[in-house]
Amino acid sequence: MSGAWSLIILIAVIIISVFVVQAVTKQGDHPVLTQKEIIEALKKRQEDEKADRD
Repeated sequence: MSGAWSLIILIAVIIISVFVVQAVTKQGDHPVLTQKEIIEALKKRQEDEKADRD
């Protein structure tokens, strides 16, 4: 029975730590960008630079 309780406590700690990490990253000054957002921003910058040259 103690093995089941330790497993439940371990899962609860993991879930709480995930929420804590999400809360800390949202409060940061710099938003965490996904890889897709970074790629879209780079493409937009390249398009803007091409438009400026023309």
